[in-house]
This record gives sequence, C-alpha cells and structure tokens, in this order.
Amino acid sequence: PFNNPENWEAVPYRADKDIAAGDEINVTFKAVKAKAMRWRMERKADKSGVAMIEMTFLAPSELPQESTQSKILVDGKELADFAENRQDYQITYKGQRPKVSVEENNQVASTVVDSGEDSLPVLVRLVSESGKQVKEYRIQLTKEKPVSEKTVAAVQEDLPKLEFVEKDLAYKTVEKKDSTLYLGETRVEQEGKTGKERIFTAINPDGSKEEKLREVVEAPTDRIVLVGTKPVAQEAKKPQVSEKADTKPIDSS
Repeated sequence: PFNNPENWEAVPYRADKDIAAGDEINVTFKAVKAKAMRWRMERKADKSGVAMIEMTFLAPSELPQESTQSKILVDGKELADFAENRQDYQITYKGQRPKVSVEENNQVASTVVDSGEDSLPVLVRLVSESGKQVKEYRIQLTKEKPVSEKTVAAVQEDLPKLEFVEKDLAYKTVEKKDSTLYLGETRVEQEGKTGKERIFTAINPDGSKEEKLREVVEAPTDRIVLVGTKPVAQEAKKPQVSEKADTKPIDSS
C-alpha cells in the first residue's frame, strides 16, 4: 500500500526557514493519526539535484503496548514452569553453561545480565512498550556435582543475591560561540536532560556488597548555550570644548 500514490494524503506544514544543505530546520504541522508518514522533496528549476529525496516515518502500533509477555529461553528452549508472577528459578545443568535469552513480543524491551559465574543469578528484565510495566526474573544456574541433596540445598542457600539500583546521570553544559549574538549575550539552544545509570550489586550471605556491573540506560543530553562574539558598536564621541572666561585687553594708560 505504501507504493500506491492514492493511499497518501498531503499534510500542510510550515518551516522556520528555507531548506538549505547542511542546515537544521524545524517543521511544524497539525497532529495527524496515520500508520506512516513521509517527506518528499522536489527539485528546483535552477538546481541540478536535491540532498534528500524522501524521509519516511513508520508507527509500530496505534498505542503503546502494556504487556510484558515474552518467552524466556534457556539454550533456545522455554524456561520450564515459568509463571509471570514468579521471580526466582533454579536450573541445574551438566557440561557447558546454558545461555539465557528472550524472545520478545509486543515491542517489549528486554535486558539479560549474565556475569558468567554460577555464584550470581542471571537477571532478566522485561519492560513494556509503554514503559509502565516492568517485570524482573532471577535464574540461578548451578552445575551438577556428585554431592548429596542436603549439600546442594545448603550451597544454594549460601549463594549471593543480585540487586540493582538506578541513579541519575548529570548532564553537561556546553558553550558554543555564536557570531550573531553580541558580546555578553547568551541564548539556550538546547535544554539539558539527565540520564539514567543502572548499577548491579552482589549481596553476599555475610551481608557484604560487591559492585558487579554498571550500564547506561539513558545517556544524558548536554545543555547547549550560545555565547555571543559579535562586537558591540560604540557611539562616536563628540569633541569636548573647554569653557574659558571672556578676556579683553587692559588699557595701559
């Protein structure tokens, strides 16, 4: 349907300046509800070509999905006895350590944190498309050993737990010289936005903590301030005339 011109409708828009190669422009138009949008350019009569022929925007869905429904896989097979509200799972394996992955559905975003060590559980985090629903699961992988059931239970109880916290990342303020602004004049070109960092910490049975991993969830956006460099024109000074008292010759007679 995208290749049929009859399926497209023109949307009037307003640009803040003429389009020029290398320049950034802002385009505004009334809100539309559609499956897809595109921007088509036509060559001017006095030009030999255009810098951009078409820009297309596709919407993944009408509204963001709220579901976190996805499949957690262990070596390509679904996690046994999985339940959405159950967080902790124990898996005993032989030979090579299995790989945990996620088969995502409904635009779900997934994060799998695996330290590669059996002493820490594999953390699986699922976030719905809307960002409102978050589910977390911990999968403890234990390599099978020739020990009694009582010993296995004791070892599992002594394993450390993996927890994480999210902290804000401060944004930087960057100054850019602008020759269109006068000296001493500034203007904010872009507002700053704080980012997010996720810190994973292992809590040992004795209560001690050990940081294992840091990951940037959302990078901060710099605050950009334009600083004027244009000289300020000075008014011409009028010549000063000194005031003198009137004089007249003295009669010597």
